[in-house]
Amino acid sequence: MKWSTQSTCTSTTCGHTARSERHTNAELTPEELEKNNLPDVLRRCAAIGLRIVEADTSYYLGRETLLLLPTYDRAMPLWRKRLFRFLSRNSRAATDFFSIPPSRVVEIGTQIEL
Repeated sequence: MKWSTQSTCTSTTCGHTARSERHTNAELTPEELEKNNLPDVLRRCAAIGLRIVEADTSYYLGRETLLLLPTYDRAMPLWRKRLFRFLSRNSRAATDFFSIPPSRVVEIGTQIEL
């Protein structure tokens, strides 16, 4: 999936390019992404010719884990690091936000030191 940041809306809300028989890049407008139900948006994109087999669809997501290092840093005081980590940890997961079925998700993560 390629997320588009274009601000102009076209007559179709989903453009796609076939990369191979099994891989397709889809480009959605911000208006479609605001609907917060990605599987539903992809089903509607099937109406313009995007072939989707929901059982074979995988969603690749990135996840960051913030590590708090108790060292002194002039750029960000310790209390701000703790607050930032707390807010980040308690934010809504992308699978919940976009209504993506958890069984279809592949998460690729990294650890970031604060």
